[in-house]
Amino acid sequence: MSRSGLGRARVLGALAVVATGVGLLAGGCGGRDDSLKGTLARLRGGWASGRKEAAEGLVRFNEDPPAAIDALAEALGDPDVEVRKAVLGSLGFFGPKAGRAAAGIAARLKDDPDPEVRRACAELLGVIQDGGSPPALAAALDDADPSVKVAAVRALGRFGPEAIAPVASRLTADLAPERPVEVREAVV
Repeated sequence: MSRSGLGRARVLGALAVVATGVGLLAGGCGGRDDSLKGTLARLRGGWASGRKEAAEGLVRFNEDPPAAIDALAEALGDPDVEVRKAVLGSLGFFGPKAGRAAAGIAARLKDDPDPEVRRACAELLGVIQDGGSPPALAAALDDADPSVKVAAVRALGRFGPEAIAPVASRLTADLAPERPVEVREAVV
């Protein structure tokens, strides 16, 4: 073998060792535990990418929705915005069954620093239609981000006239020509 061939072989061998090590670190020696228990453990893990993947994977456990929903509700407070978005997406999969998470979703709608998360919270509250959600959605009508306000208006509309009546005057003000077109269209 030539010197350059030997050098390439050493480099490729070293890369194979590194790749194997990374694989063992990422997946563990015995493979990944894709059970509900293993997925819940990854949801509480140290790597944001693993937590996000676990949040997305919990939709597979629709035979035991309370365990999955409760874990997702707990993960609403994750420090990583992408994990929080994945959590909300997975909660949406459970639909009205995710009502047990409505209080946590409403809290995120009020306090999350990311407007995309707040918008997703408003949308999800409209899907879940928990009876305690309209006040949180009404408060979101004052959100600084127009997309959150639009989502809140649409979600309130899913609750029917009873939910809209208390905020009708505020919604009427949103029909003014100086308001963003998205907001005016959502009110109509």
